[in-house]
Amino acid sequence: MSILNLKMSLPDAQNKTIILTGLLLIAIILVSHFVVHVSSTIVLGFSLAIVVFTISFFHIKIALYILIFSMLLSPEIGMRETGGGGATIRVDDFLILIISIAWLVKMAVIKEFGLFVRSKLTLPIFLYFTSCIVSTAIGIVAGRVEAPTGILFMVKYFEYFLIYFIVMNYLRDRKEAEIFLMLFIVTCTLVCCFALYQVPADGRVTAPFEGSSGEPNTLGGYLVLIFSVMMGVFLTAPFSRTMRIIYGSIFALMFFVLLATQSRGSWMAFAGMYAGFLVFHKRKIEMVLVLITALLLGPVFLPDSAKDRFRYTFKKETGWASRYQESVAGVTLDTSASARVRDWKDAWQHFKSKPVFGYGITGWKFIDSQYVRTLVETGILGLGTFIFLIGTLIRQIYNRFKSTRDDLFRGIYLGFLVGTVALLIHGFSANSFIILRIMEPFWFLAGIVMISPKFLEEETDEHYV
Repeated sequence: MSILNLKMSLPDAQNKTIILTGLLLIAIILVSHFVVHVSSTIVLGFSLAIVVFTISFFHIKIALYILIFSMLLSPEIGMRETGGGGATIRVDDFLILIISIAWLVKMAVIKEFGLFVRSKLTLPIFLYFTSCIVSTAIGIVAGRVEAPTGILFMVKYFEYFLIYFIVMNYLRDRKEAEIFLMLFIVTCTLVCCFALYQVPADGRVTAPFEGSSGEPNTLGGYLVLIFSVMMGVFLTAPFSRTMRIIYGSIFALMFFVLLATQSRGSWMAFAGMYAGFLVFHKRKIEMVLVLITALLLGPVFLPDSAKDRFRYTFKKETGWASRYQESVAGVTLDTSASARVRDWKDAWQHFKSKPVFGYGITGWKFIDSQYVRTLVETGILGLGTFIFLIGTLIRQIYNRFKSTRDDLFRGIYLGFLVGTVALLIHGFSANSFIILRIMEPFWFLAGIVMISPKFLEEETDEHYV
C-alpha cells in the first residue's frame, strides 16, 4: 500500500486508540500520586511531555510545526563538557525524543504504518551511524571516550536521522510541504530579528538561547542553508509582485545578519552558494551582473566591522604574536585561523596512529573542522561512510532537480542542492554536519526533498486521469 494513501484500519485502530488513551489516563492518575515528592520543575516538564506525546500521537503535523520553531528558538537545558567538545542539551532534544516515541507507539497500534520508508539514503545512513557507534565503542573500551558523553553524542546523531525518517513517513501532500517551508521562513525571520537586536552592542550576533558565549558560526551556517532554499524557490517559482517584495526584504535582512555574525567560514559558504546558483540556474547573466555590482559597491556600503574582519584574516602581526601565525600557499593567516591550521596538522599526526576506527566520538580534543574531526574521531571508516552518505544525498537531489517539472519543488531541490554544497564549504571551519541547530533543519528538509517525488507523481497521475 502506498504510504501516501495509508489509513487507519477501522474499527480495530479506533479500539486500540481508545485502549491506549485509557492506559495513558491511568498512568497520569498513578503518577499524580507521586508528584508531591518531586520538584515543581519536574512536574511541569513531565506534564508538558504528556501534552507533546498526546499531540504527536493524534496530530503529528502539529508536533512537527512545534519542532520547526523549537530548532532555533528553544533554550539550553544543560551542557556536558568533554575534551572532544561540549554536548549541549536543548528542549528540542526532548521534543524529538517524545515525538519519536509517540511515532513508534503509533506504529505498534496502527499496523498499516511502516517504521521506515525505504529510500536511497537508508543504507548510507545505516553505514555512517554504524561506523560512528563502532569507533565510539572501541574508544570507550580503550578509555579514550567517556561513556556518558560518547553515548550522548550518539543519541544526538541519531536524532537527526529520526527527524528525516519521521518526515519521510508523515509527509503525504504538496500543501503540507508548503506549510513546512513557510514555517522555516517564519522561524528564520524571527531569528534574524533577534540577531538584529544584538547589532548595536557591536559584538558578533548569534541565534537565540546560545548560552553565555554564543556561536556566530552556527547562526551563519543556518542562515546560508535557509537562504539557499529560499533563493532556489525565489528563482524558479512563479510569485506575485507582493511576494517577491516580501522575499527580497527577508533576503536583505538575512544578508545583513550574516555579515553581522562576522563568521568568515559562513561568508565563504555564502560565496560557494552563489557560485552554485551560477552553475545550476539558467539566469546566469543577471546573477553575474548582480555579483559585479556587489563587488563594486561592497567596499563602499559594507559595514566597517565586516571589512575589518576580512582584513584581519591576512594581517601580519609583529613581535611575539607573529610566531603563532601560519602560512598557507604563501599567504600569512591571522592567529585565529593559524590555530586551526596547527590543530589540523596535529590531528593528522594522531590519525596515523589509529587510521581505521579513529579515537571515537569525543575521544580526541575539540577541533573546528567537520572533515578533520570526522577523520581523527572515526578514522577512514567514518570519513568514507560520511562521504558516501553526503555524496548519495547530493546525487539524489540533483536527479530530482533535473527530472521534475514542478516549479516550486524544482526551486526547493535547487536550493537544497546548493545549500548542501555551501555547508560542505562551511564544514572546513566548523563541525557543520553535527551541529544541532544546522542539522535539525537540514535533515528535516532532506526528508521533504526525498519523499516529495512520491506525492508529486500522484498529483501528476490524478491530473491526467
